[in-house]
Amino acid sequence: MRFLLCAMVLAGCNTPSVQFLGVEPVLVEAEGRSFKVYRQGDKAQAIRIGSDSDLSKLNAATRASIAIQKATGCEIRSGSLTTDRIITNAALKNCQG
Repeated sequence: MRFLLCAMVLAGCNTPSVQFLGVEPVLVEAEGRSFKVYRQGDKAQAIRIGSDSDLSKLNAATRASIAIQKATGCEIRSGSLTTDRIITNAALKNCQG
């Protein structure tokens, strides 16, 4: 029973928000970290894959924003980036293609 509970909790860490369910992720690397990036219209979500010993929220946001821009070809709308160091959300603008 404990194993099942732990597995369910861990599975939730790598799952996109409801808004992005059913969207195929783009796998990208940014500054040595791997991300799954989901895009739905002018919104994007990056989920870091794997652990990271750097606990800085600013560094996490920087890496995730690079991943989002690489995966989407878009800029991030100023002031829209939010992160908890694992999941980062952003509004997009000036998308190419």
